[in-house]
Amino acid sequence: ATEEILYESLPRGHLTRTEVERVKQALHQSSFFTCLDTDQLSNFALHSRIHTFAPSTPVITEGSMGSNIYVVLEGAAQVYVKDSTTDASSDGKYIQKLGPGRLFGDGGVLFDRLRSATCVAGAEESLKCAVVSTDAFKNKVLRSQNMADMYNGLLEGTRLGRRGKITCATCEDDDPENEPYITMDDFVSGVLSGSGDGDPAQLLKITNTYNIMRRADDGHQ
Repeated sequence: ATEEILYESLPRGHLTRTEVERVKQALHQSSFFTCLDTDQLSNFALHSRIHTFAPSTPVITEGSMGSNIYVVLEGAAQVYVKDSTTDASSDGKYIQKLGPGRLFGDGGVLFDRLRSATCVAGAEESLKCAVVSTDAFKNKVLRSQNMADMYNGLLEGTRLGRRGKITCATCEDDDPENEPYITMDDFVSGVLSGSGDGDPAQLLKITNTYNIMRRADDGHQ
């Protein structure tokens, strides 16, 4: 199964100030997104698209491929997980309710895995969500001048960044999908520990990640 809602088909819109704060609140509460900087938090809100699900409508389904992150703006999402006793026609065991300022669907996007739970709009009211797709998250949310400046700082003076020219040391066909890249956790832990400067593998990841960002800025992606 695929994601029920196509991000590209959703209308573009502007979040209210309250909705922007709910998006930032949701991101701050998730351990996966604690290292996003101010630019990236703003980018997430800027590139969110709005969709309202009717009461009792499934949003994501356990076992399906995920391509969107959802932040609850109004209403609530009911979370269900199947176990060995779950009937095939059931959504599973009720786990929790996610209200405004909570997010779901991030695991499928960040780790490219099947959905681990089913989320359904509450039975009593509609569920309004801010939606960001995998592509938008990688190519628009993560692009940050602050991050670029930090990458440049780590690359300056290294053999991989000589004369300011960013090169791809592993990629023969110039395909960024085949390049090892640095994750947010890798980058933040490397900066905090200072270990990235002496680790060739880490330097290569940083170089390739910045290369992807640079190509995106140049309109090549």
